[in-house]
Amino acid sequence: MREQLTKVCERLAAANIDWFILAPGTNLEYVAGIKRRPPTYSRVDHHGSWAEMGLLKVSGEVFYIAPRMIADFEAVNQDNVVMKRIEEGKPVETQLVQILKGIGFRSGRIAVEDQFWAHALLWLKEILPEIAFISGFGLIEEVRRIKSASELVLMREATAITDSSFAEVVKGIEPGMSEWDIATELELILKRKGAEALSFATNVYSHSDAHPGDIRHRELRYFPLQRGTTIAFDFGCVYQGYCTDFGRTVSIGEPDKTVCAYHKAIVHAQRCGIEALRPTARAKDIHQAVYEGMEEAGFGQYFVHRTGHGVGMDVHEAPLLDELDDTPLEEGMTFTVEPSVIVNGGLWVRIEDIAVVGEKEGVPLSCYSSELVVI
Repeated sequence: MREQLTKVCERLAAANIDWFILAPGTNLEYVAGIKRRPPTYSRVDHHGSWAEMGLLKVSGEVFYIAPRMIADFEAVNQDNVVMKRIEEGKPVETQLVQILKGIGFRSGRIAVEDQFWAHALLWLKEILPEIAFISGFGLIEEVRRIKSASELVLMREATAITDSSFAEVVKGIEPGMSEWDIATELELILKRKGAEALSFATNVYSHSDAHPGDIRHRELRYFPLQRGTTIAFDFGCVYQGYCTDFGRTVSIGEPDKTVCAYHKAIVHAQRCGIEALRPTARAKDIHQAVYEGMEEAGFGQYFVHRTGHGVGMDVHEAPLLDELDDTPLEEGMTFTVEPSVIVNGGLWVRIEDIAVVGEKEGVPLSCYSSELVVI
């Protein structure tokens, strides 16, 4: 954590920024180790929730302003973090003015994270008109792009949870189960193996002649799956703050020759993309390599989305592996490489793995076989 904080503070100094205002979330966890709260469907507000924030000083000091309900019941045990409580029964604004004055937050050039509450920023601008607030959009995210050796260890451990969970759920799939049954079992397995949360909603997408899929509507369905069904998996978990994003295709019963041909094409295209993940390339070059791989197989018209995206503490990070992103790649960046075939918005055949940009080519983090899984 200290290494990450140092890198960010060096970036602040280079940009002549005195303070950085952080919303509770990924960037605050990255610089200070303050864990994110798992998302809920509804908001859970407390007295002073709108004023919850992290304040990072260019010198490396971190102040965390939080409502009493957060400060008392969600312990922050980080040596470099100074906790400031917003008490109940007193006006939030009065307390916040006193806190800011006490830590010397009165002048300078101050960057604001894009996820920070608009209400809180407008209030700060009103009471501190002499301060120049500037956008901090992308500043910490650019530091996060290149993973350290210790971060890659965590990402490999997270990927191992994903791999083994998929292997276990596949063993239990049988005709008569629904998409919902499979997804629910998979999520339970992930948690049993150490996942602290899902990195996004689990997607178990089936297609058959009896029950065609619709790529525009991917809510889990409840009807029993039968032989002749193709299932596309897209899921991930969070472990020690780092996300996975994984995909495979499963066939209940022997797949037809067309599905096998599609699958062979996406495996080849993925290999082309991973081999292209080197520091001499740009993000768009990887997309081009994958698209050309699909074209070689004669299925380019069915590859209708970007190749992938950065991944780390957030499941979707910049840069993107698409036809427009011109970002130069650097060793230590991590990306998903996820070619697929989508036929008439119904059949979906896919594969997805995370790979790290290596000296000469990309290195997959997953050890799971790229073969089409047949139940």
